Amino acid sequence: MNTLSLPAPAAQCAVGCIRVSTDQQVDRYGPDRQRRDIEREAAYAGLTVVHWIEESVSGAKEVRYNENAYYDLAKSHPGLNFIFSTSSRVGRHVEIIVGIARKLLKMQAGVWVAGIGDLRRPRNWKEFLRDAVDAENEYTGIVRQLTDGKRDKAQAGGWAQGRPPFGYRLVRDDKGISVGLDLVPEAAATVRRVAELYATYGGNTTTARQANLEGLRTSSGREWTESAVAQLVRNERYTGRAEMLGHTITYPAIINAELWQNVQAQMKGRRKGERTQYQARYLLSGLARCSECGGAMTYAISGGGGRGARAYHYYRCWRSGRVAEGQGRERCTHRTFYPLVPLEDAAWKAVGELLTQPDQVRALLTQDAPPADHTARLGAIRTEMAALLSRAARFDLPDDVVEASLEPLQQERARLEAEQTTPPLQDVPPDVLRTCQDVAQRMSTLGREQRRSVLQDLRVRLDISPGGAVRITDLSVPVA
Repeated sequence: MNTLSLPAPAAQCAVGCIRVSTDQQVDRYGPDRQRRDIEREAAYAGLTVVHWIEESVSGAKEVRYNENAYYDLAKSHPGLNFIFSTSSRVGRHVEIIVGIARKLLKMQAGVWVAGIGDLRRPRNWKEFLRDAVDAENEYTGIVRQLTDGKRDKAQAGGWAQGRPPFGYRLVRDDKGISVGLDLVPEAAATVRRVAELYATYGGNTTTARQANLEGLRTSSGREWTESAVAQLVRNERYTGRAEMLGHTITYPAIINAELWQNVQAQMKGRRKGERTQYQARYLLSGLARCSECGGAMTYAISGGGGRGARAYHYYRCWRSGRVAEGQGRERCTHRTFYPLVPLEDAAWKAVGELLTQPDQVRALLTQDAPPADHTARLGAIRTEMAALLSRAARFDLPDDVVEASLEPLQQERARLEAEQTTPPLQDVPPDVLRTCQDVAQRMSTLGREQRRSVLQDLRVRLDISPGGAVRITDLSVPVA
């Protein structure tokens, strides 16, 4: 909301409007010259300049930030005048120049242009339109000259378009003109390492997570995100070649041809739904979740004190390493790093114990639910009953009140204890007993790759609790 205070009626006050879209204009027709022309026009019109709006955005854009400032002031102070130094300082294209002036006039504001006068007069408006056309023609000529200059630079092998990618810097000649690109060693090493991580493990999320664990940072010094990784691995300019305005320029490559092909192969495989080599190497990828927040337990790698040192592999809750600001989710408190091999062995042992217990297998084969584990709830019921009895003794509550409060808890405890009771082992058919014994022998001989295949076939789902306790939440035994 605008809080401009006017010292006189709005019709006697004016706002000076200055625009500089490039650094070069500071020398040719910058703010000081525009300010003098506006003040001269205000004195001629008998207006007092009470406020200045100075913007440094391009007048070639259809949407400009400071348009809102013009319109807000015009709405807050009906009759207020706006003075521009020239038509070209309103905008670059005719539709923008005319559109801004017309909207201000429609809002009952006064619009003045230095050297032309009040646009509310038809003769001045006609001259204003002619200058608007000239301004667009001038802008079009400037764009053409710049494009021709860029094309000539690209033809000569120089970098001709915008800022160079992260990892490079512009090389300039004695006159300060850019003639090509050169590597920034540390930044180039970061780019190459991110590409290597993607080629090895695949996936924007995985690569970003691992790059951050290794302490790598983007060009702005921030942590890597999925979008930052995606932008890097799709930027073919890191191979040392770029197409610019019909010409191919070359410069030192950060990502060599072999690495680039590996990166693209990873992307192609993931788009087709192929399982990456990295995922296949780890037993619990996509199978284990955090018991605290339900987030995936993902792999993490520690460099062991620096690049080139021994790598240590872990599992951890992915939400524990990320503060999800603005996403409505708190960071998970389950932040333990679990060494990969011990946790995988514990998970495999839990599955083996389930598949080698005849009563459990019989329930699975008959599609009955396995005996429920109500240990946590039973413990909570016991605690609640103890607290209730303690309050009854402290406040000398009547016996009927205490019994009425205890009754639903006692009924729930009895029901849960009955559900948790397992059927006797002697009721298990002999063929199930033989199957369990056979499974126990075969599971002990499987390698890690075969173990993952078994877990996937059985559709195993696991919860990892703080401390590394493994609990099976889902498992399906194929039935012939």
